Order: sequence, then C-alpha cells, then structure tokens
Amino acid sequence: MFVWPLIAVAAILAAVWFFGVRHPGTIGGAEAIRLLLRDAHPDFALDDIALDPDHGRALASDASGAHVMLLFMMGNQVAIRVLEPGAVRAVDLSDAPDGSRRVVVHLADLGCPQIALTLAPADAPRWSSRLQRLAGRATDAIAQAPLARHRPPLIDA
Repeated sequence: MFVWPLIAVAAILAAVWFFGVRHPGTIGGAEAIRLLLRDAHPDFALDDIALDPDHGRALASDASGAHVMLLFMMGNQVAIRVLEPGAVRAVDLSDAPDGSRRVVVHLADLGCPQIALTLAPADAPRWSSRLQRLAGRATDAIAQAPLARHRPPLIDA
C-alpha cells in the first residue's frame, strides 16, 4: 500500500525534470533583446548586442560603451542587470575549445556572483575591454572614496 504513493511521487518528479530541466528558456534574438530593453529601460540608447550562442545570456551597451546591461535567464524570466562602476569586481577571459572566447564576469551581487558568456572571437575583445573598464572604474571609485574615521570604542574601567 505504501509503495504506490512513492511511485506516484517519483513519476511526478520525473515529469517535472523531463519537461522543466531539459528545455531551458532562451532570451531570443537581437530583436527580442531590443524589445525587452525598450520596455524595461526606455531611456537606454541601445547600440551593440553580444548574444551567447545558447541564447541564455547577452550583453548590451550604448554607443559610448559606458553603460552595459547583462541579460540572463532565471527560470522562464529574463533578468537584466545594469552594470555600473561597483557592480563588476573582475573579468576573466579564456579560450573555449571551439575557438570562441569565454568571458566570466564576477559581480558584486550576492544573488548572482558571477556569470559566464561565450562570445564570438571578433566580439570578445570589444566586450572584454568594456567590462574591464567597468571593473577598473569600480576599483578607482573605491580607491578615491574618503575613508571613514575609525574611533576605537571607549572602555569604562
């Protein structure tokens, strides 16, 4: 008697895994990204897009390259992170086995500490330099911030 409920639960878990895990969501193409950003950030003047081949992650920037947006899938929703100075801690660039370039962006966001993108060899240097500038500006902003005066606590003896 106790076996049938376990079999039913196992069948439900198998169906959820098969239909949910095996078919991850995708952002879509460049036009879908344009529409997403137009709705979410109407003041952002989109100029350049780099799309990961699996369409699960993308980078978008304005003409100056000073403002960069990171788009990625979280479940069946698209998350958009505005990468400003202070948001990017570091950027790692490496070669992927298929000749493309792998860019790992380390973020100062506890909810998403890092995200990896695979970019075409022609796109990787341009995007890597943009992201490195954001990481460098974050370091400069921290270095130029005035230090708070530290006063040791008073101890009553």
